[in-house]
Parts: sequence; structure tokens; C-alpha cells
Amino acid sequence: MACMEDVLDIYSWEYDETHPVVCMDEQPTQLVKETRLPLPPRPGEPKQYDFEYESNGIVNSFLFTEPQAGWRKVSICARNLHGCVMVPTCFLVF
Repeated sequence: MACMEDVLDIYSWEYDETHPVVCMDEQPTQLVKETRLPLPPRPGEPKQYDFEYESNGIVNSFLFTEPQAGWRKVSICARNLHGCVMVPTCFLVF
């Protein structure tokens, strides 16, 4: 827990252009597609979807943000069997 507190203390530092505090987060997302058409809705009910689906790949969403400067960048990259096709570190070059 002490290490987390050290990280959180960084956010209380005064803003310094020469030493930006850039945060990065990654979110993998599985893409799916329907294998069957949804059933037509009955009056007053929503469409009914089957729980069966087909995997349609994976993408990684990368979020880079500098909270004190007020900017953020999001990059989506396709993933294959060998990992991410592109590592979006280009956002770290100012």
C-alpha cells in the first residue's frame, strides 16, 4: 500500500512543463459477432439475441494522459498471436 501512496503523491506536485507526469492505461477488448439473427420482437418486448457468438479478434485501447496539462490521447491497436501490432509510444514524444 505504501508504494501506491507514493504514486498518488505525484499528482499533488505542482505542474512543471519540463517534467511532465504522463499516465498510461491499457484495456484489452474482445470483439465478437453474432452467429444468429436476433428474433423479431413481440409487441412491447425488445429483440432477443442468442448467447452464442463468434470471436472476431482482440484490440488494445491505450490511454495516455497528462492530467495537470489537461490532455489525453487514445490509441486503438489490433492484436494478433504475437501481441500488439503497434506499440503507441509515439504519444510520449512531445
